[in-house]
Amino acid sequence: MDIPNIPKGDEAREATRALGGYVYQIYTSALAWLELGDEELLLLEVAEDFAIVATDALQAVQVKETKNSVTINSKDIVESINSFVDLQQKNPDFNVRLRHLTTSEITKERSPKDRIGDIPTLKSWRILQ
Repeated sequence: MDIPNIPKGDEAREATRALGGYVYQIYTSALAWLELGDEELLLLEVAEDFAIVATDALQAVQVKETKNSVTINSKDIVESINSFVDLQQKNPDFNVRLRHLTTSEITKERSPKDRIGDIPTLKSWRILQ
């Protein structure tokens, strides 16, 4: 079979990046499903991109497949922190945890007041976990 010439379109209207993000989200959700314990339940698009629920625990996961670097001040990170607070307030009977799973590189904040020493805040946060 001869491969036809692929027509050119408006690249701004292509959803390639969005589709890549959805594929990454589905892939990570499937991995979480494979690792579920006997008393755990996987919920998709209920509390964040997916959540694992047990008797008194809720682990919500926000999944981001991006090329940009992130800091504690990045929009996606701030939104995840706000979502974490909201989930805790709406679910007082659960021990709530939130993971922000990203392909982005963690970088240092521009302002020294936003970090401890010379280490990016998100890396410090990981160490403390």
